[in-house]
Amino acid sequence: MQIGSWPGALSGNAFLSILAAAFDQIGARLVPVKRPSHGVIPDLDALLIQWPDVIFWKARTGRAPYLAAFSELRALRKWRRSGKKLIWIVHNAVPHDLNAQQLRLWSYYSRQLSALSHGYMTLSPSTQSTVLRDHPELSAKPASSFRHPSYTFVKRTPQEILDRRLQLGIPADAHVIGALGRIGHYKGLPELIEAFRAIEDDRLRLVICGKPKNASTRTDVETATANEPRIRLCFDFLTDEDFALTTAACDAIVAPYREYLHSGSLVYSVSAERRLLTPRTPFAEDLANCVGPGWITLYDGRLTSSLLGDFAAATPQLPKPELSALDPILAAREILRFVRGISV
Repeated sequence: MQIGSWPGALSGNAFLSILAAAFDQIGARLVPVKRPSHGVIPDLDALLIQWPDVIFWKARTGRAPYLAAFSELRALRKWRRSGKKLIWIVHNAVPHDLNAQQLRLWSYYSRQLSALSHGYMTLSPSTQSTVLRDHPELSAKPASSFRHPSYTFVKRTPQEILDRRLQLGIPADAHVIGALGRIGHYKGLPELIEAFRAIEDDRLRLVICGKPKNASTRTDVETATANEPRIRLCFDFLTDEDFALTTAACDAIVAPYREYLHSGSLVYSVSAERRLLTPRTPFAEDLANCVGPGWITLYDGRLTSSLLGDFAAATPQLPKPELSALDPILAAREILRFVRGISV
């Protein structure tokens, strides 16, 4: 089978690259589709609608998102009429950091996507109820899930870890907490920074690395971390190698996210064998059950200095995380099984 994926740039997207490699291993093919509006591709059996919020990525104001939405919806209707199976892989129930106007467009756009899709899938069996809460139009459609695949080649050697710490200006013997990835409002960084600053431990360091969504987000983080020498800020765009090295340079990761459906960052942390502290959400709880005790510490309510301090101070001797449920082959097989079972 040949399955299209939109948006389809495999390079620079580790999730898609890993999934494409798994398709290859089971004798299928994942084909990048830049835009459905570029025309129906006859050889494809189905199209995975992965990040339809691409309409907001490059043009967040004016008429451009509206024109893009209507263009892609018209195109998807043509794909459906041509006999192609349309499967919505719901990564985000609602895109992050949209303004009121964009949310109104998303409400219309997502209802149309729900109507056009032959079925939908989530990246965890625990998140289907959340998707249906936000998109009740999908309740009559076939559904399935596969777990977000684990990441490969993300661990680094002790020497590489030491070198990265030196580059970041962090002492080799420091205990390092990391908050890594694209910096947006939903990431909960002010709460983390406040809790960290209340801990009196000169050996403790907090590394915040990632490109801010906008100038105001960057200013908020800079203001919150002012006059705290134990916090290292790195606002550069992180390449795959930068991300792997910086994750490895941390002793543990804190991800105080709340308003999200699925998170590749959480999967990345356990793939890199780094302990994780994060709020209790359906996705995080399911992932914690998969990887085994001790790797993911869940908390309810607000992140406090007591919670953060206890997490940082813990040094459990853990077996390697159990990643078998996150095998990319399982994901590829479930997608193919689901696609084959869909009637058009």
